[in-house]
Amino acid sequence: GFENIYFSAGKDGFLVKWTDDNNGEHYQITELEIKMISVSPNGKEIAVYETDGGLINRVSVWNWETLTRKFARRFSDSVTSISYTANGNYIMVGTATVDGVVFLRSSNGDVVSNKIRESTGIVSYAITSKTEKTAVMYSPAGSLAYYNLWRRGSWNFLHDGNTNEGCPASRLRNRVQEKGFPGRRGNRRK
Repeated sequence: GFENIYFSAGKDGFLVKWTDDNNGEHYQITELEIKMISVSPNGKEIAVYETDGGLINRVSVWNWETLTRKFARRFSDSVTSISYTANGNYIMVGTATVDGVVFLRSSNGDVVSNKIRESTGIVSYAITSKTEKTAVMYSPAGSLAYYNLWRRGSWNFLHDGNTNEGCPASRLRNRVQEKGFPGRRGNRRK
């Protein structure tokens, strides 16, 4: 099954599919360096970020069962992250621009412009809930942001990497300090 298959990629444009028996199937899918990969939730497709380190920044999606390229999309700036949404309906591509994350339909590579209303900024990791209605994105500066994708990308700031003010643990600690923790002896509610 898929749970026993792993992939690696290299500067030489090769993707390697590894199995439990440590055998690797090597496939050269591009003449460019492969910087990032993301496997679809069903394990049948793999999204690849290929680049020459300059002008060519391309995300391509490959059907791993047929070894064919499904589509490719070029970006004007470098890609900072790539991941499938939980059900595999979209591919979230982080870019090194103020616009940040771009959503692609995993079926055909079309850009979906109504997922996030505001700019996300540069994102180095993005993940969705199982319903694909919400997402959390992490920036290289150390901040976390929560997005409600169901309501066209309204967002809540979760944590600023430079302070503890937005940190969920800090908010909980402040709440407990202000109001006490219900159900614990010695803590009173005000």
